[in-house]
Amino acid sequence: MLLPRQHFAFPPSLLRGGDLRGTEGDVVTPKTANLLGKAFGTILKNKGENEVCTAYDGRLSSPELSEALIDGLMSCGLKVLKAGCAPTPLLYFTMQVTGVRNGVMVTGSHNPKGYNGFKLSAQGSPFCGNDLIELEKTAQKGKFACGIGSSEDVDFTEPYIHRLLKDFREGLEPAVVWDCGNGTAGKIIPELVASLPGRHIVINAEVDGSFPNHHPDPAVSENMKQLQNIVLLENADAGFAFDGDGDRLGAVDSSGRILSGDILLCLFAEQVLRFNPKAVIIADVKTGKNFSENIRRMGGCPVIWKTGHSFIKKKMKETNAKLAGEMSGHFFFADRYYGYDDAFYAAVRLLDVISNGYEENLGQRAEKYMQTFRLPEIAFECPDRKKADVMKKIKHRVKEKGLNLEETDGLCLSYADGSRILIRASNTMPQIVALCEADTPEGLEDARKNLFDLLPEEIKS
Repeated sequence: MLLPRQHFAFPPSLLRGGDLRGTEGDVVTPKTANLLGKAFGTILKNKGENEVCTAYDGRLSSPELSEALIDGLMSCGLKVLKAGCAPTPLLYFTMQVTGVRNGVMVTGSHNPKGYNGFKLSAQGSPFCGNDLIELEKTAQKGKFACGIGSSEDVDFTEPYIHRLLKDFREGLEPAVVWDCGNGTAGKIIPELVASLPGRHIVINAEVDGSFPNHHPDPAVSENMKQLQNIVLLENADAGFAFDGDGDRLGAVDSSGRILSGDILLCLFAEQVLRFNPKAVIIADVKTGKNFSENIRRMGGCPVIWKTGHSFIKKKMKETNAKLAGEMSGHFFFADRYYGYDDAFYAAVRLLDVISNGYEENLGQRAEKYMQTFRLPEIAFECPDRKKADVMKKIKHRVKEKGLNLEETDGLCLSYADGSRILIRASNTMPQIVALCEADTPEGLEDARKNLFDLLPEEIKS
């Protein structure tokens, strides 16, 4: 049965290729959430699905958005399993153990305060790309499925933590600082570390959507300072940090040095390839230029793909990859785990690296992969409506200069001196972002100058 036609549409900036994300109060509202529930619920019913799992993060607007979303889903006749306030990996685990193949996570993820959004899964796969075009069309048509739905509260926290511990091998007993970032990691980490050997210091465990200590995005070095300081103060072997919904991991070694996502991915690949020779290992385009060579040297098959957790998960299924990762801190294990991005599971696997490192500590093991010089990611503000035009202008300048260009995701430029520049439109923010990498400090400064030479004036200011 379909409801009579209604005239609704999502705000233009909500749909972002991989997820739905926007500012609270104008783009992401309870009305938006309810419309999403009806449109997504209609698509699920049309696919023959009858159940969906939901959860929400600790942002202040998330409980209200979740309620509106669930009302929309139930109006389509769906049964909703509600995991409540929980990290994204726990939602994925709930789907895994219940056999429900559909899910909606209400989360602003790593975005700044004032943002929120939704991550969707349908029939066991990320709902992204062309799926979101279908979602938008369904909302615009306003012909939604109608039925009597139901809801049920579920909590699989305890079995989830047991599963996280399953693949940990005891060895040394390290000292580790765990920064929950006042996100939903605080729902998991205190209980998890209580079952781990060693000395564990947990900070910022209270879930607080105002993020009073720092913003929970470990990909930004500024957000790692508190963790770095406490690692040094406690003489710890390492420090781990998580984003707001627990699917991004950041790490520092015993000296407080931040280990980038591709360095961590190489450390994980050592483990995976030991038991899965010639396995496919996927990294996103932001990864350092020596990553592929490192993986081939270990006996693996490197694949570089689009940035975004949804795109990576789809590529993993396509290539039967055993491991994937992004510079942002998303890690996906499919050797002994389920193949979704889970920062807590990644942390346990990294703890395994530390505990069984024999004569080398984490920093020493990471050192061999630190072969180039890089600038932190540079973000240039750019309204979403102008991104495509700005990228066209940059591409035109690249072609004028006759540079070596690769376009898997954005514009990746290679120079004769071995330096590299990546310029791409952000999936989640109104920004154009850029990375510079080179073999020497002098080459890195040249790369930075080359970057600014390519940018149109409208985004430099």
